[in-house]
Amino acid sequence: MKFLLFISVAAYLILTTANAEQRFWVEVMDPAHDPFERSYLIHRHKPEGSDWQALTQFERELPASEHELELNLFYLNDLHNKLVIPDTSQGDTYVFAQMAHRIEKARQQSPDALTLFLSAGDDHTGEVYDELLGTTPDNFVISLAYHAYSQASMTAAVLGNHEFDRGSKILKSKIEQDAGFPLLSANLKRSAVLTQQHYAAAFIGDFAGARVGIIGLTSFEDTKTNLADDPELYITPQLEALQELAPELAPHVDLLIALTHIGYQTDAGTDDRAVARYLAELSVPALVVGGHSHTALYPDEQGQVDDAYIIQEVPIVQAGSWGRYLGELNIRVPVPSKPGRQAQFKANYLHATQMHVTEGNLVDTAFQQQHIAPVLAAFDNVLQEVIATAANDPALNTQNTLEKRYVGEMALANTIADAAAVRLSADIAAVNASGILAGLTPGSEVTFSDWFQVMPYADVIHILELTPKHLQLMIESNAQRLVRQDEVDQFDLTDFVSRGFLHFSNALRYEVSGNKVKNIKVHGKPLSEYPDRHRFKLALGDYIANGNQGWRGDIIGTGLPESVLGYDITQHATDNTGLLMRNEVTQYIREQGVIEVILDKRVVVD
Repeated sequence: MKFLLFISVAAYLILTTANAEQRFWVEVMDPAHDPFERSYLIHRHKPEGSDWQALTQFERELPASEHELELNLFYLNDLHNKLVIPDTSQGDTYVFAQMAHRIEKARQQSPDALTLFLSAGDDHTGEVYDELLGTTPDNFVISLAYHAYSQASMTAAVLGNHEFDRGSKILKSKIEQDAGFPLLSANLKRSAVLTQQHYAAAFIGDFAGARVGIIGLTSFEDTKTNLADDPELYITPQLEALQELAPELAPHVDLLIALTHIGYQTDAGTDDRAVARYLAELSVPALVVGGHSHTALYPDEQGQVDDAYIIQEVPIVQAGSWGRYLGELNIRVPVPSKPGRQAQFKANYLHATQMHVTEGNLVDTAFQQQHIAPVLAAFDNVLQEVIATAANDPALNTQNTLEKRYVGEMALANTIADAAAVRLSADIAAVNASGILAGLTPGSEVTFSDWFQVMPYADVIHILELTPKHLQLMIESNAQRLVRQDEVDQFDLTDFVSRGFLHFSNALRYEVSGNKVKNIKVHGKPLSEYPDRHRFKLALGDYIANGNQGWRGDIIGTGLPESVLGYDITQHATDNTGLLMRNEVTQYIREQGVIEVILDKRVVVD
C-alpha cells in the first residue's frame, strides 16, 4: 500500500501504561497523509514488538483559542469501477474525471478550508475493467479505482462487500500497489491475508488545530467470508464494532465520521440509522457517510441535509450509486469540541454526473488522459468484440429491463437463466434481479462491453440439490419478494431494490396470486407429483447462495413487514463450480449469435 510507504521511517508513540488491557492502538503516519498536518491509523491489535500508543492514552495539544474549522466533504459510494461509462452510439461519459474536476476546483477556491474526499465502499466489481485488469493475483494488472482515487488525493475509503468478490489475495494486491490512502474497516477480523499493513479500523487527522476521526464499517450481512484463499476471514456485526471503538475514539476528535458500507433503510436495527442513533449518544459532533444500499439521500429545497435523514443532530448522507452523483457536504466544526458546541451542517449537494460528456469545463481532461485513458487503451479490441445481435424488440431495452426485473417476468432475465441452466446441465437456474443492471439497444450488434453492462457482477455459480419441499419453500419465499402493483410508487424500479427476487429458467413455472403460490411445475410436471426423495439440481450465483438479500432465514426488509422472513438457503450444502455466471452466459450467447425475446409466462402474477 502506498500510504504505508509513508510510514517506512518508523515513528511511533510510546505506551505509558504497559500493563493496562487495551483494545485499540495508535500508529503515526510519517509523513502525514495530505492534507493533514499529522495523521494516525487506529488498529484493533498491537503488533508484537511495537511501541504503538494505546488509544485510551492518546493525547493532543489543544489549540490556544476556540475557533471554527471550515470543512468541505466530498463523498461517493458504490462506484463499482464505473470511472468511465462507455457508449459507442452516444459517446462515453467521463464519470470520475468530472468528480476530480469539481474536487480540485474546491481545493483551489478554499485553500484555508479542509477538503476531504471519501468513498463509502464497493469501488470494484461492476465494470468490465475488473475482468480485464486481473481476476487473480497472478494476472493482476491494476486497480483502476484505487489508482484513480490515489491520483485525486482521496482521504480514505471503507472496504465494501464487493471488494472481497475475488478473494483476499487480489484485494491485497490492489491495496499494496494502488491505494495511496487508508482503507478502513473496524469489523474485519481474522484474515490470514490482510494485515494492519493493508487496512485500519479508523483514521485520525489533525488540521489547523482541529482533529477529525473516521471509522470504517463493512457490511456484516453481505460480505463473502467463505473465501477459498482466506477461509477464516470474519466480519463482526457492525454495531458491535462501532460500540467498541467509537466511545474510545470520540474524546480525541472534534468531529467523528462513520464511513459505512452497510446501507440505509436495510434493517432498522443495524443500518445507518442505527449508527446515527448510537453516535448521537456520544459527546462529539458526528455524521454518517454511507453506502451499500445505492440510496440517493437528496438535500431539501434549501440545499440542506433533509430533516428526514438527520437523527438526533447526526446527519446521514449517501450519493446513490454507479457514479450518478458526487456528494458534497459543507460543515463548520467547533474547535475544540466540548458539550454545547455543535457542528453546523451548512449545505449538502448531490452533483449529478453529466452523461456523454468527455470535454469542456465540467471535466478534468488532463486527469482523464494522464491517469485513466492509458489504462483503458490496451483493451479497446476486447471491449468492442461483437458477441451477438439483439432482436429488434423494445422488451430488450434498458428501460423495460430495469422496470420489469422486480415485478415479474422479464426477457433478459429469462435469457440469462436459460443460458445458465444449459451451460451447467442443471434442472433449474436462477438469477438475482438486482444483478441485471442494463438492457440492450434493440436491433443492434451486442459487444462484449454492452453485455458486461447487463451482467456486471462476478457471481460464481454454486450448485444446490433441493427436495420438492425445499424447492416449494424457496419459490414461496421468492414470491413474497416481488414488488406488487400497489407498491410500485414506493420504489424507483430503475434503482436497487434489495429483496433478492429471483428469475428462474424455463423448466420451472408457477403463478402468484396475492401472497400465495400455485401451479408449480418443473419440466412440465406438477411439483406435488415428485417423490420426496427426488433432488432438483439448482444453479445459483454465490451472492444469493451465501444468504444475502434475505436468503438467510432472517428479515427481508426493504418495504416488507418484519414478520416476512426469507427462506434460509444457506442450510443446503453447495458445490462451488468456480465458474462465473456471466462468463457462462456470454459463451452461450456467442454460440447462439442472437439474443431473442423470451417471454413465455413462466411466472404469472395476478
